[in-house]
Amino acid sequence: MPKVKYLRSKYAWLDIQVDGGISLETIAIAARHGANSFVSGSGIFGAVNKKETIEKMKQIFRSNLVNLF
Repeated sequence: MPKVKYLRSKYAWLDIQVDGGISLETIAIAARHGANSFVSGSGIFGAVNKKETIEKMKQIFRSNLVNLF
């Protein structure tokens, strides 16, 4: 996540997206490094309950969001 962290430090106002590898286990890491947009394929489509997984991802993101400004 060093690239995400670098981009966030230089461009706090931009949306920074992580595409790939996002799951319940990894979304917090990406959020703590400054990502605020995510693409999750198998992390959602591989889940038994897709709606519940999306809601959990949102909760995890919100609780790990870095202070952008």
